[in-house]
Amino acid sequence: MISAGGVPIPADASDIHYVTENGSAQVSFLSNQMPDYLHRAGLVPEGESLFDKNYGAAYGLGQDDGELPEGLCGPALKGPAWSYYVTGPGPGVDILVERSPIAYDTFRAPARVIATFDIR
Repeated sequence: MISAGGVPIPADASDIHYVTENGSAQVSFLSNQMPDYLHRAGLVPEGESLFDKNYGAAYGLGQDDGELPEGLCGPALKGPAWSYYVTGPGPGVDILVERSPIAYDTFRAPARVIATFDIR
């Protein structure tokens, strides 16, 4: 079982790629189960909108523009995207998720995800 930031990635995750460097890791995968993953990871409380600006923000990536962090192989994450983050005590976690290019209050199906977290 692969976990990102202490939370197992979704059971339907596919096309999984990862890289570790300097005490952090990045995991890229495809999933249709992002709402559940974001709730389990503590990034968005149950019952709250997945696109509430209290828990994340639009990520500066235009429609169908791609981004793949250096050292991470596989397909690039495509815009538009939404960024979730956890800060404070404990390890930091950043999650980028592809949003639907048509309906901005949903994810692509399946959505490419890039999770970045401390492994120290």
